[in-house]
Amino acid sequence: MFNIPLWHKNKQAMDTAAARENHNAARHSHQDLKNRLPHRISALASEIGQTLKRYRLYNDELIARADQWARSSFDAYEVGQVTFDSMISARILVLKYRQEAARLFYNIYQKKAELAILTGNVPAVE
Repeated sequence: MFNIPLWHKNKQAMDTAAARENHNAARHSHQDLKNRLPHRISALASEIGQTLKRYRLYNDELIARADQWARSSFDAYEVGQVTFDSMISARILVLKYRQEAARLFYNIYQKKAELAILTGNVPAVE
């Protein structure tokens, strides 16, 4: 006949309870992820759309207008109608708009990559 110490039974019960709690925590974490994922995907799609609108505004309109203003400002500077500072300010504005358009373009692709990861559409790297 074997005598099993009492502390062994208590230790097993504590280990089992801890494993059960870990399992419940993992299950709740998984359920939370399932609940949050569709909302995150929807928010990302919305952010991409808004950022794309802003990118098109900069790329299609604002840069063209600022570039036209910079060219006319340069022409006016050549004939002495505007100061050097005004001409340079117009050129700097074009560069700022191009920089903002490039930043928006980068953000669009960054958000698309995050969306691809969340949806599982990540292309295989060969």
